[in-house]
Amino acid sequence: MSEIFKELNENKEGKRIAFLFGEEEFLVDRAAQEIVSAASESGAFEKDFFDCEKDDLKDAFEAFKTYSLISGRRIVVIDNFHKALAKIKSPKSPLAKKIIDFLSERNGENLAVIKATTNKLRGLSRASNSRTKMDAILKKSGFLWSEAAKNSVWREFPRVYENELPNWAEKEIKKRGKTIEKNALALLLARSNSNLREIAGEIEKLIVYARDKTNIDLDDVANSVGANKIYNAFELQKAVGKRDLNSAIAILENISKNASETEKIVPALTSYFVSVWQISEISRKNFDKFRMAQAVGINPMFVQEYINAARVYSDSELDRAFEFLARADYALKTSASSNKLAVLEETLINIIERK
Repeated sequence: MSEIFKELNENKEGKRIAFLFGEEEFLVDRAAQEIVSAASESGAFEKDFFDCEKDDLKDAFEAFKTYSLISGRRIVVIDNFHKALAKIKSPKSPLAKKIIDFLSERNGENLAVIKATTNKLRGLSRASNSRTKMDAILKKSGFLWSEAAKNSVWREFPRVYENELPNWAEKEIKKRGKTIEKNALALLLARSNSNLREIAGEIEKLIVYARDKTNIDLDDVANSVGANKIYNAFELQKAVGKRDLNSAIAILENISKNASETEKIVPALTSYFVSVWQISEISRKNFDKFRMAQAVGINPMFVQEYINAARVYSDSELDRAFEFLARADYALKTSASSNKLAVLEETLINIIERK
């Protein structure tokens, strides 16, 4: 059962509203869905949904006060609450007064869930052990935001930064009773574009695919997310970064079976070497890995691989890599299709072998 749903039903102050807010929309949505699911499992709630972007808030407030003829109780979900508050210019406006009345409801049978994607109350959860810090955040947020927090069972869902994604994803997988290998986790995140909703979706597919396996490996991820193309490009990049010519050629031959993917190899390797060059420059400034990742625009999990590549390619070798890739790009655009694999193989040999 949702902890928030349980708290709504058991809190001694009679609070009937769950206020879910923060900068991670996916986590706000998921928490709301968990509350609604818990209400459904209890079998005692009629459900009403309102969106502040298109519905009148007054209708939501009226539903919250109305006895359900079907089940006796209602759960009212109000989405995009932040957009309603953004329209209010004065705490004395009619709508502001109705919001205050709504938030002040106590000891009724109905429940409400308010969803807001916002940074207005940023840090409230971290400050929960300090009354002084909490009061400062509430005061700064504005009167209605403050009232929403004070009159509800609230949860903040702060932004999950890119350097926190590996830990977040690993915990999500652990909740499902499984572990995941480091390289498999790296591929999963590379497949999901640093988007929590996408990562969660891929994790769901991965759990289904893994079935009874308790430890998830690279092959599981590659197969479950349909990532064979990404897996190959991912591995090619790693092999080039390690100057492992045999592996790089084998992976290239696998990729070349798909003509559309072959065309992406030179741009992908060019982008890769740009990042290696940037890491090489930044590493001289004694930045930590997270600052490096932010500056270059890569996942923090991959920073060490780029650092290792920068160590095995000198500045002059990086310059030659760009030259060979430019030549390959021209040759691929002007040569017959039967020669493309040979062009790419020669390019890898020129880049990887030490002269």
